[in-house]
Amino acid sequence: GHQEGLKVIIINPGVIFGTGFFKEGSNVFFSKIKSGVLFYTNGSTGYVCVTDVVKILITLMNSELSGERFIAIAENRTYKSIFDTIAHFVNGKKPLYLANPFLTNLYWRFDWLISLLLHKKRSFSKYNSISANSTDFISNKKVVETLNYNFESIDGCIATVATNFNQLQKTL
Repeated sequence: GHQEGLKVIIINPGVIFGTGFFKEGSNVFFSKIKSGVLFYTNGSTGYVCVTDVVKILITLMNSELSGERFIAIAENRTYKSIFDTIAHFVNGKKPLYLANPFLTNLYWRFDWLISLLLHKKRSFSKYNSISANSTDFISNKKVVETLNYNFESIDGCIATVATNFNQLQKTL
């Protein structure tokens, strides 16, 4: 589209947290951690609140910018830190044991075998294993400087999502 003169903006968000579906996507962390997750990894990645993604999208669509790519990341955090924060807000238990690369590689193979034998959907893939142990630092410098944007803190976002999650749990 851009080559034909259409206005094109690309936004690449990190892991998105937002109120809503707690049985899929990144929000599944809330229900899993509430139920109890024993393991964490040493990996890290970038996180963002859905409200920030929407605000950035609207701002970019209303701007004169075109042919640009923006990364929407509020914070880079370890999985352990995110799991501990979610556990705090949903009154769940913090994960206790480190799942090193050997263990996660073993687990994705076990998950593959179980899915094959029982015809169940995979819950942990080879890619998940690699990602869980990767330490990624993603910069939000371009969106912050270009749009003069201030992101919501991930702790604040998790607190809001957890409040809605906890209220939903009371109605079930």
